[in-house]
Amino acid sequence: MNEDPEIDRQRQSVKLERLELALRASNEGIWDWQTAETGIFYSRRILEFLECGKDNAPNLFLAPYDHIFADERPAFERAVSQALQQGGPETLAVDARVL
Repeated sequence: MNEDPEIDRQRQSVKLERLELALRASNEGIWDWQTAETGIFYSRRILEFLECGKDNAPNLFLAPYDHIFADERPAFERAVSQALQQGGPETLAVDARVL
């Protein structure tokens, strides 16, 4: 970390801007869920997909029964559970339709 907090902030801002540009160019999105918290971060593309704003975005992982199609919930919950286990996969890969 640099000794000048303003320079560090600017560098972080540039990194985030580059990430956002790369995600937009690839038409992909990301999410970040701190499991100790109820909040979740969704990139702009994910928010567009969910058709909501950052202030009313649902946490799909805390309430899958409210947001995932019934026939796909078991696979979704199983994938999330495995990803959260110690020694589980480093990535979560599951296809599920969102209500």
